[in-house]
Amino acid sequence: MDPFFVAAAAVAATACVTDLKTGTIPNRLTLPVLALAPLARMAYAKHAGLAADDVALEGALSVVGALVASAVPATLYRKSAIGAGDVKLFAALGALAHPSLGLEILSFSFLVAIVLAPVSLIYRGTFVRTLGNLVTLAANLVRPAHARREVPAAAMTWLKMGPAIFVGTLVALGLHVSGGAS
Repeated sequence: MDPFFVAAAAVAATACVTDLKTGTIPNRLTLPVLALAPLARMAYAKHAGLAADDVALEGALSVVGALVASAVPATLYRKSAIGAGDVKLFAALGALAHPSLGLEILSFSFLVAIVLAPVSLIYRGTFVRTLGNLVTLAANLVRPAHARREVPAAAMTWLKMGPAIFVGTLVALGLHVSGGAS
């Protein structure tokens, strides 16, 4: 098995546990991975005897993977719809997995979140309130500015993305290893 896939699963698992316990995904987990993944990819390629151009390509693909996997989450972060730790986690996973697989991890993570969100809201007893807030926010998109209704920050509901990212990572890696994904 690819050691970078094992590392991605381990990072995602650690982020999941930390997010569930503390509500955050710490920089001490994501930033070292993000910084070291391109170098590790290049060292691994060099050790495998690849040509210098291919070694450099491994490092470049790692950097591009980080950018691709974090582009959508970074946009959501600017809209206050996702946390900074989630963005950095996606970047770190993209750096480990390269662009295509990083994008698959992102996609599966959001699919898992779509399934987990209602379950979590029902469990917490906030499903109906959150649904009402969602309708208000959606209606605000088409209302004139003077007719928009504010949803107080205290009424907003957050979903911890760590578990969804962990499951999405396992699904993407599993499909990749089994040959079911690109």
